[in-house]
Amino acid sequence: MASAAKALLGGIILGIIIVIAVETLVAVAFLSSQGVKNPFGFAGAVLSHVQELSKLNLSAIKSINITGIKSLANITKIAQSNATKSQAYVNVSNVSISGVLKVNTTQQNASVLGELTYEKSEKGFSRQAGSVANYTITIPDYTKFDMQINNISSGTQNFEVLYIIPKLPQTILPGSSSNFTLIVKLPDSAYAGRLRINFSASA
Repeated sequence: MASAAKALLGGIILGIIIVIAVETLVAVAFLSSQGVKNPFGFAGAVLSHVQELSKLNLSAIKSINITGIKSLANITKIAQSNATKSQAYVNVSNVSISGVLKVNTTQQNASVLGELTYEKSEKGFSRQAGSVANYTITIPDYTKFDMQINNISSGTQNFEVLYIIPKLPQTILPGSSSNFTLIVKLPDSAYAGRLRINFSASA
């Protein structure tokens, strides 16, 4: 009788071992199919942390949720701000080009000293607020002298000339003209009106 019980117990234990072995092989095969390089090590690491994983800290979860909600609110505000900014446009009705030429030269044994001004209006443009725009202006030599362009800048608030092509100074010969491409940083907020571009020159 005792031997029969032992045999039955042995069969049950053997059956449990076989089931565990089969399930382990299935689990290893599944982990391998999912790209886990070391399925046995992965399974061992998970089993070693079962106790820790089973101890859920409710206050920590609440804290994480609150932090997540606050972060989500901040992200939402930033997204709304960016959306508002992306919807804003800078509408320049026209570009006013103003120049001052300082003359200090000698022509035909006579000294010429003074200032000559230049005014011209060009068509405007429309761009997204906060962006960078390329705008080309043409400056003619409106004098009888070689005219050197020394500086070109914005005369309108919140517009900034970042770069000029070609680099200054540049000389314009009498009777000719030169094109200058301005890289302009536009205002971050909506704008409607005129853009004033100032240049200074010498002869």
